[in-house]
Order: sequence, then structure tokens, then C-alpha cells
Amino acid sequence: WTQWTNASGNTEFFLINAFLARYERRAFEIVNPPWATPTGAWRCADISQNDDAQRLTHTGYLHAAPNTWLFSSMNVNENANRTTVWSDTLPGWETRNDRLGWRRLEQIERPAEIVSLTDNVNFYVPGHGHRDARESAGRSREVIEDQAVPGPDGDNRGSHRTLGRRPATMIDGHAEALPIRGAYWMDLAGEFRLAESSGGAISLYRSEVRHFLWFVRGDDAVADGGGD
Repeated sequence: WTQWTNASGNTEFFLINAFLARYERRAFEIVNPPWATPTGAWRCADISQNDDAQRLTHTGYLHAAPNTWLFSSMNVNENANRTTVWSDTLPGWETRNDRLGWRRLEQIERPAEIVSLTDNVNFYVPGHGHRDARESAGRSREVIEDQAVPGPDGDNRGSHRTLGRRPATMIDGHAEALPIRGAYWMDLAGEFRLAESSGGAISLYRSEVRHFLWFVRGDDAVADGGGD
């Protein structure tokens, strides 16, 4: 999410895509603020604008979700001409992304494997009484297409359901179709910690590390699985 304080002093919330879209000549259409409808490169071409069954609430149409580990959340204050980025790096890895700063692309050691953007999923929100889109894609449970997974992180759906794969753009610029099943994204859990740290290990899934966590290296693995 991006919290935006505009020149008049009003605070609004937008998808972080809306902030990034400023560099793409307004790739987001703002309708009924503070919600934004993805357009251009941010919107899935497989979703029909006139199909109410596929239309999502709040954020408009199914959209391309950014890798939250790369983009984080931010506060934009136009009056102060200041943008603050909140880091979501796992404990122990803060120093690998300049603490609260932007991630620089040259910091990423595996640019051909790390996802920048991926086709989003939507899921049913019991508290809202409707389906909604994931606002970002940062953990394996947020990208799987697996209606058999129980609980609030299950029942994920997306476009291209019959293909069994979801398009993603990697940091090096190439596109790749990634599997959408939980068996791929939530299998072979491993433990990771900084090689130079005496802190405790953190459990992550191998595919999660491979495709989303740019700040985890292979030599950070301290147990079976992960990091290669």
C-alpha cells in the first residue's frame, strides 16, 4: 500500500502500483478515490471489463501484483516533498537493503529468478463478504491457485486457471510462466539465517526464496531445502 498525503493535505491510500505507475504516464485510472483501477501494464488482459463476475471490488480488475519484498510500503507526502519507504525485510536481513531504503536492482544476486511482477490472485474475504485481490505478492501462500487449502490463505483464484501456470516478469526483464499449485510453492521448507549471524533461523519455502526473497543467498541455508 501507498499512503498518500496530497498537496491539499488530504490523506488517501492507493496500491503501491499507483506510485510506480507515475513513471508509466498514469497507468492507473483513479475511480471513486481512494481506490484505483489497474490499467495498462498493471491490468490482466484476460479479465473482461464488462464481465461483472470477474470484476473485483475495491481495486477494480485483476491486476499485476508487485513483489512486496522489493517494493515494500511507503508514505508519500507531497507537501514535504518526501517519500518514506517501510522495509518488510525479515529480521536479521535489514542491512542487506540499506535498512529503510529502496532496493537497488544491482543488489539482487539472482535477477533471472526473482519475480518483479506477477499475475495476481483473488480470494474470498469472509469479513467483507466478497472476493478481493491480493495487494501484493510476497509470500508463497499469496500466489498459489489452490482452492483446496483451508483457512483465510486458501481459495486463491486467478486468471489463466485452465493453464495451470501464471505469467511473471523477472528482474532481468524476461517473462516466465510459473506453476500455480500449492505443491510447488509450499513444499520443501528450509531454515535460513545470515551466515555471519548467530541469530535464530527462519523457516521459509524453497520456491518462496527462489522467486521472491532477493536478500537470501544459497549459503544462508542452515537446514535441508531452500536457497539454491
